[in-house]
Amino acid sequence: MRATLARAALGLALAAAPPAHGQGPVPNPAAATIEDLGTFTTSATPEQRYLVRLPSGEVHALLYYTLPDYATTPVQIVDVNLATGAARTVRGVPGRPGPNATLLHSSGTLFLGTGEPGWLMSYDFATGRADTLGPLADAQAQSMVEGADGAVYIGESTHATVQRYDPATRALTSLGVASDTGAYRLRYAYTLGADSGWVYVASGQFPWYLATRPLDGPARWRFSLRSPAPSFLEVVRMRDGLFARAETGSAARWYALRGGEAVPMDTAPAPAPAGPVCPMVAAPAQKACQEEMEVVLDLAGAVPLDPSGNVTVRWRGRGDTAWRRASAPLRREPYPIRWLFGAPGRGLVGFGAFYGPVFTYDPASGRGATRGLPFVSVYHALPWRGSWFFAGYPEAVMRWDTAGAWTLTSAPFGADTVGLDPRLVTPIAGDSSKYYYFGAWGADSVLYLGGHHERGSVGGSLAWYDPATGTSGELRAPFLDDDVDGLLALAGGTRLVYSSFRVSGGGDGRLFLFDTRTRDTVRSFAPLPGSAHAGSIVEVRPGVVMGMVGDSVHPRQVYVADVAAGRVLFRAPLAVRDRPWTPPRFPQLGPDGWVWMTDGDTIVRVDPADGSVERVMSAGAPSGLLWAGDDLYLYGGPTLRRVVGLFGAPGGR
Repeated sequence: MRATLARAALGLALAAAPPAHGQGPVPNPAAATIEDLGTFTTSATPEQRYLVRLPSGEVHALLYYTLPDYATTPVQIVDVNLATGAARTVRGVPGRPGPNATLLHSSGTLFLGTGEPGWLMSYDFATGRADTLGPLADAQAQSMVEGADGAVYIGESTHATVQRYDPATRALTSLGVASDTGAYRLRYAYTLGADSGWVYVASGQFPWYLATRPLDGPARWRFSLRSPAPSFLEVVRMRDGLFARAETGSAARWYALRGGEAVPMDTAPAPAPAGPVCPMVAAPAQKACQEEMEVVLDLAGAVPLDPSGNVTVRWRGRGDTAWRRASAPLRREPYPIRWLFGAPGRGLVGFGAFYGPVFTYDPASGRGATRGLPFVSVYHALPWRGSWFFAGYPEAVMRWDTAGAWTLTSAPFGADTVGLDPRLVTPIAGDSSKYYYFGAWGADSVLYLGGHHERGSVGGSLAWYDPATGTSGELRAPFLDDDVDGLLALAGGTRLVYSSFRVSGGGDGRLFLFDTRTRDTVRSFAPLPGSAHAGSIVEVRPGVVMGMVGDSVHPRQVYVADVAAGRVLFRAPLAVRDRPWTPPRFPQLGPDGWVWMTDGDTIVRVDPADGSVERVMSAGAPSGLLWAGDDLYLYGGPTLRRVVGLFGAPGGR
């Protein structure tokens, strides 16, 4: 091992009881060296995937890929003609492709909308030409349909803007915002339709309602289907026109959309014939699309990790035994390292930003390796026996048994990953979180997850999953107005502390003490009166946490609180210089008993005795730190780096 047993024991002792100010090991930055350990996150992100049947009868597979800086870097479209075997890579517009924002127009032209930022483009299958048609008014294209007038209608988010593109005149105009609220809520024009005189939008998710607007006449939106409030609403084209389907609890009701009105129906309308574009975002849809288009796809080679620089699609006709294949070049770039976690004896595991690759690094051998794509967005990783558990979005928990090979090679949302590694675990019973931001192990060997709610609900939740039995559950009621800022296990995992920030109703962010034996909260208190945040937290001695907050009330603030006693030991301004300053999601307790983090391009440590800040050394603007033994790992850029020798000569090199 790189660290001696004596120094490891010293580190554990210091972590248990931090020294008073001025005591303990003192860092010596003059003796420290920063090493570049390598880049392990080079890839592209697989986004949407479609099967498209052209008017000629040809079926094309379309695969979309984005790069880390998708705000300025064009989306790459791999177009494989399954009739001829020809494949090409098409350079599109910047942004991420919207989930339902691909439309095959009756003219045979493909239209595509992106997001963050939103752009509109067209693509000609015959020539391979892609044209930029203009920027969108809102953050992203959410859905896209062809109206009865031949125009393209784009439903957008996050303010439910609707735009109209006329292919004849090439004019892109806004129809305004399909929302009636002045308060900030995320708004998505999820589905929409347009007949000869009106536009209809299912605006949601919090709450859902139907928005309608005449194409001629007053440019005003009208709102209906609000009582009883639907739990889900969609606008769909059926065989006989446009309809709305509203769900309230377990019941669903259909409405005919005529003349700007929603007319209740006693029976469901007849379904429309299958359209020419079949999205394969979710696993059931991928299977249904292949059956509909009478093709079987193998997309394992379409994951952009092949050193050749190509992605490969294999396919065969339904009933055929021989596979065909086609490859196309794909640009790849290193992803910034978003998160880095470590475990004794298991090395480090890191994640490329967004949906980037997972990699491992072994400090003992100095070897790092790219493992694969998780196909979810990971926010936290926790070791468990011979496994790692990943938590993230969308409401995702994965288990990775590291002894074998990474076998997860292609996984649309909802895929059956049984038998693969890593694999999705059973969804948390009853939980409606969109993101799991934090995790912690209880003394009962149960994984606890701090959940963030968005779109359909707000606030937070505390969920749990038992790897031994597969059982799960969640506690929602105390956190309806308290989203999650942090989560830690205390007292050997018999207690948890949940740090919150208030999202509605006013009030202060709180620290909640949760008992894993009763699965309920014991108490809560506000460590920083006047602040909506309780902030990022780290345990500095048993039962005592340091919290860091950077908001409009307390731009740079630190406190130390005894959670078991429910009292704050001290509060102090935090002497950091970065503007604006955002607290680290995972503050690090160092081997010296101080709390370490970054301040711009500088590594600093904070004394848990009084909150004073000591500037240690310049480090080239990392966004995250991780202590492993005596070495400090730096991440945030594409290259993993390590600071060695901060507390004297490293051992075992």
